[in-house]
Amino acid sequence: MAFLPLAPVGTRTWTRSTVAAPLPLVGRPCRRPPGTPRWVAQASSPPPSAASPSLISLPAPATLADLLSAAPGRPGVVPVAGSPLAALLDARTRLGGGTRLVCVYAGGESPHADRGDRDGDVGDPPPTAGAPFWMDTFHAAVDLGGVPSLLVGCDADGGGGVWGGYNPVGWDSRDDYRDSLTAFLFREPPPGGAEAAAGAAAVAAAAAEAAAKGGGSGDGAAAAAATSSAGGTAAASAAAVAAWAGGDGSILVADKVGGGGAAIFDFADWAVRWGSDALAMPMNDAKGLPPDRAVSVLGTQYGVLPGGGRTLFGGGRSSVTVTALRVYVSEQWAPVPAVEGGEKEKGGGGFFGRLFGGR
Repeated sequence: MAFLPLAPVGTRTWTRSTVAAPLPLVGRPCRRPPGTPRWVAQASSPPPSAASPSLISLPAPATLADLLSAAPGRPGVVPVAGSPLAALLDARTRLGGGTRLVCVYAGGESPHADRGDRDGDVGDPPPTAGAPFWMDTFHAAVDLGGVPSLLVGCDADGGGGVWGGYNPVGWDSRDDYRDSLTAFLFREPPPGGAEAAAGAAAVAAAAAEAAAKGGGSGDGAAAAAATSSAGGTAAASAAAVAAWAGGDGSILVADKVGGGGAAIFDFADWAVRWGSDALAMPMNDAKGLPPDRAVSVLGTQYGVLPGGGRTLFGGGRSSVTVTALRVYVSEQWAPVPAVEGGEKEKGGGGFFGRLFGGR
């Protein structure tokens, strides 16, 4: 009995939309070797640019809070030049320098709804704005082969403000710990409040101390960063913030301390996890937390915030109910919408579609 040759699995390519209106991402990732992107743009498709017809201008964000309103997919946004957000990205991440940021994940609404199936049909759509919190939905959107990513969230427990973290190694469900000296967490307190004022005062005081230790030669920033990495005290963390934010304290940063080991926990059965508990949101009932709950305890693997805060959440809370979560990556790493002729591809799903490399 003759057998048909099998087409390689996991080599599906995607094309860019030819219509003017921005479209949601279409297609679910195929099984692929570890370390390779889940979506791969066709070689014949040039990288999207600001001039692309599918990239419609959106209001440029100036704060972390501004990033919470986006839905997944293009168009992207470029932070306002000179804003605290732009200053943070320019000095501390690989997402600065006027990089266009694209939202690849937006979570919220009620937990325990449609949780998706990471091993489902290739034609299934990825998460959309307001998707319920669930680890499979999260990883289906953010596992892009390990690219620098920015996570921003907020909660409903009265503390106010926005929090999140920078993941320089990205997610890829490696079921392993990822080392990094450049990963960090942050909190943007509500403007004009006591928390923002205390943070600004701590940043200014620590900046002056760091400058004095640096002998006024401009070496204060380097000394502050080294001190923050070694100790993780409130003063050291504040000095590190002052090195890039000019001492305004509008965004408070908690740096990795004690070396770069286990900065990010990249496990398929966990969604968000910086360190063991610096910021953790498993989105998995089996981990002992409801999918919409997050915890944050600073001072062990990540330093405390300027002013001495030992949690990313307002009011000193170590656990909150999350209401919105966004993940951004550079446009060059964002998935390309899989649309042909303006409609979603038909057919090719299911077991036999994957087995025979169907469309």
